[in-house]
Amino acid sequence: MKKLFIASVLFLSAFFFADSVGATVGGPTYIYNFRYNPEDKSIYYVSNSQSGRGCPPTLQKLSVTSGDTATVFSCTQGAAFLTENKDSNQWQLVTKFEEMTEPFERLIPIHLSNNNIVIDLTFARTENYGPDVNEIWRTHFFATVYQRGQNVAEFPISGCNKNQPFIFAGYTIPSLPGKLIFLSSAKGGCFEGGYIGESLHIIDGVSGITNLGSAYPPGFSKWNEPLLPSEATLVVFEKDKVIENALALEKDENRTITLVVTAFFFLFLGVVLGKAMWRRKMPDSTMNQIQ
Repeated sequence: MKKLFIASVLFLSAFFFADSVGATVGGPTYIYNFRYNPEDKSIYYVSNSQSGRGCPPTLQKLSVTSGDTATVFSCTQGAAFLTENKDSNQWQLVTKFEEMTEPFERLIPIHLSNNNIVIDLTFARTENYGPDVNEIWRTHFFATVYQRGQNVAEFPISGCNKNQPFIFAGYTIPSLPGKLIFLSSAKGGCFEGGYIGESLHIIDGVSGITNLGSAYPPGFSKWNEPLLPSEATLVVFEKDKVIENALALEKDENRTITLVVTAFFFLFLGVVLGKAMWRRKMPDSTMNQIQ
């Protein structure tokens, strides 16, 4: 009997160990399908978190006035939808979200560099797993947005370490030209080596934005996958001297404009003075004949 009990314990231990090994603990989070609802002044988007034990996609909204995030269609509701509709899958759930947000405005991608926008990352602090665990769980940064060398906004962002890249994409809201939406995509922490985490950030203060229209660069369209680098996006490292380079470039552009204006001024002055001197040297009889 004792041997049977021990065998049973070993079997159950092996079973639970195998189950815990097979369980998904961490995973990436992708967001996509960005729409703006003018009625509640919120951006609606699909969030697909592949962490935990496989929660279906959810529908979230981000207020452009307060910056608060709320759940419109939760994980529990999504699971109930899939249970009630046994022949359905996650894509049919996402289709339901698309139908819900179809009347809303679609966000328009922009080319960040062509709009003179750069982002500078500044290290803030590291955060460990706990007070007694000397291992980094997350690294915090400040992302500062510059347009034409001017500081227009700043927002916090987190990652795993100081050496990792961050990818940023920009979007405009047709009915709110004064606001710019940034999508950030990067390792959001260090758990299990780090998984891609994506989030939206709202800023004000930009001007003269031109959008991409239908000429999206290859790989720019956002779906249930990580944001890819393209001509329209920015890839930023904390070590980059972003603002120094931007200010140096602006200084070079201003110097070029100054040189061109100066050259035209002296050319004009030379023509005027040359004509005046020519008139002064010409005999009066010749001048009368010319006139």
